[in-house]
Amino acid sequence: MSLWLLVAALATASLDELASEGAAAYPDAPVIRVEQAVARTDALLLDARGAEEMAVSMIAGAIPANALPDAIGDRVVIVYCTIGVRSGELTLALRKRGINAYNLYGGVLAWAQQDGVFVDSAGQPTRRVHVYGKRWNQLPKSFEPVF
Repeated sequence: MSLWLLVAALATASLDELASEGAAAYPDAPVIRVEQAVARTDALLLDARGAEEMAVSMIAGAIPANALPDAIGDRVVIVYCTIGVRSGELTLALRKRGINAYNLYGGVLAWAQQDGVFVDSAGQPTRRVHVYGKRWNQLPKSFEPVF
């Protein structure tokens, strides 16, 4: 296989391959899949991405990581980022503090694959999602990638 074909293959990794990489980076961080996360009525969604990414859109109902309240009671915290690496790190840190946190497997990409709702900085529904970079653009065609 030529070097060009190898680079092209790596650049077009599937969502599951990317999500597996994210989960493998923090194997001790328990994961939750989108279907399970949606079913949790007691969950607090926590965005571990950067401000520039959150300015494009966030999962509806989520809050930025720096806005996590001191007292969350018995609520489950579901942490997400683009694919699961940054959220895996934050999930472990929260669990060390005694918070029942889970890493959203596949992050915003998996959320979009399930046609999850995103909102812009004004709280309005949007189909624009920051995907960190070209390699991570695994959004369905109905979404607009931003990187």
